[in-house]
Amino acid sequence: MRFLVQVFIGIAFGLISQDARTSTSPCYSPFPELTATTQKPVLSAGYGAFDPADTSLAGFSEQSTIFTDLNVFLPGSKSGNMQNYWQLSHHYRAFDFEEPAGTQLHSNGDHHKLALLWHGLNRQKQHQWAFGISPLLSVTSNQLKNTGRLNSNAWQLHGFIEYRQFYSKKWQWLLGACMDDRFDHVKAYPIAGVAGDINERTRLRLAFPDTKLTVKLTPHWHVSTLLSPAGSKWDAFNKTADKHSDFHYRSWRFSVAARWQFNSQWHFRFEWGREFDRRFRFRQLAGNQVSTVAESVNYVAAYIIWYW
Repeated sequence: MRFLVQVFIGIAFGLISQDARTSTSPCYSPFPELTATTQKPVLSAGYGAFDPADTSLAGFSEQSTIFTDLNVFLPGSKSGNMQNYWQLSHHYRAFDFEEPAGTQLHSNGDHHKLALLWHGLNRQKQHQWAFGISPLLSVTSNQLKNTGRLNSNAWQLHGFIEYRQFYSKKWQWLLGACMDDRFDHVKAYPIAGVAGDINERTRLRLAFPDTKLTVKLTPHWHVSTLLSPAGSKWDAFNKTADKHSDFHYRSWRFSVAARWQFNSQWHFRFEWGREFDRRFRFRQLAGNQVSTVAESVNYVAAYIIWYW
C-alpha cells in the first residue's frame, strides 16, 4: 500500500487543471463538456497564485500562495446510450500564514488531494442521467512523508447523481444530489436548476450550487464565468506525525476565463477569479481549535489542455 501511494504521489506531485476549479468534486465535472466532440483522452495542467489577505485574528494574516492542478480524462466503454469516463486528479494548494509567536498552525500549509473519479452519462432523446463516484485522499504533505500514518480520516468518498429533462427544444431542467467537501466538510446537498442554449453562441447553466455562462466569440475563442463553492477539508498531522487534526476551509469562487483553441490538440486557458465568504477552522500547536474569517482574495491562473 505504501509503495502504491508513493508511486501515485511521484506521478502527480509537482505536476500542474482544466476548469480552474481547484476542487476534485465530481458534482460539476468538465469531462462531458471536454469529450462532447471527441473520444480522445485529455490531459490538462495549470498553475495559479492567490493574493495575500488579512483575517479576523489579531496579527494573523494570509500570505500570497500558489495552487497547481493535474487532470487526466480517459473515455471508457460505450454501450448504446451509456458512456463511461475516468478521471485521475491531483490538486495542490498552499496556505501560508503570518503568525504571532506561539500561535503557529498544528500542521504545515501544504494541502494535497489525490482522486480517482468515475463518471457515467446516459443520454436519451428527451432526458439524460449523469452520475459518478470518487474515492480520494485529502491530506497535508506531512502525511505524504509518513504514509504509514494514513488512516480512514485521510480518505473521503464523493459522489453525485443528476437528472436532466428537456422542457423546450434548447432547455433542460436538472435535479440531483451531490456529496463532497466543498462546504468545508463532507456532506450531501441538492442540485437543482436549468441548463440550455441562450443562442447559438451562448450556453448557460443556472443552478445550485454551480452556475456557468459560456460564450463562443469565434471558432477559436471562448469566454466563460463560473460561480461555485470552493471549500475543502484536509486531514493533517504535525511535522513529527504524532499529533492529528483537521483543516477546514470554506469559500465561494467567482471566475472569468478565456480559452484559446490553438489547434485541434492544444488549448490554452487564462483566468482571473475571486474567492469570497472565506472561513478557516484549524488547530494550533498549543492544541486549541481556532476559527477565523478571511478577506476576499483574487487569483490568476494559466492552463494547458492537450487532446491526445
